[in-house]
Amino acid sequence: MAWTAPRTWGASELLTAAKFNTDIRDNENFLRTFHGARMWESAVLSQTANAAWQLVTFDVTDYDSDSIAVLGSDWFVVPTGFDGTWRVTAHAEWSANATGSRQIKIMKNETYTVRAPNGVGTSLSEDISSPAGGLIRSHTVQWTGPLVAGDHVTMEAQQNSGGNLAFDVGKPVLWFESHYLGS
Repeated sequence: MAWTAPRTWGASELLTAAKFNTDIRDNENFLRTFHGARMWESAVLSQTANAAWQLVTFDVTDYDSDSIAVLGSDWFVVPTGFDGTWRVTAHAEWSANATGSRQIKIMKNETYTVRAPNGVGTSLSEDISSPAGGLIRSHTVQWTGPLVAGDHVTMEAQQNSGGNLAFDVGKPVLWFESHYLGS
């Protein structure tokens, strides 16, 4: 069921059950329904060490209420009828390594050549840290704001440990989720 723009009633318009069901019942049901998606990585994924941003890829979807997740492209896309406020959250955990820094960010409308960004998107939220004593480092970034139909959001990461550095993979440690909060 999709959202239907509310009707502007005319003074002499006949009120029918069908019109009330579409304009009131169906829209209330739409607003009370959860809309969102969550992707996560189940296979080993490494980040190269050239201090360049790369698209983080995902191979499993936990849930996807409205065809928001696009696993082959590794992004969330805003479907028609879902213009409004969205909350997007990304989480990554890196393997232990004491060298360099780690960063993740949420990007809007970026394009990619393989996993390399083309620099046309907008950074929405970013986190950076340097690991202390080689401890495993976790990062979570979150953004809440307006998106319109056709916008897509991705998760990117960068690290400079001096070599390839693997993410820890699995549902609790490398994930990306998007939730529609309303118009």
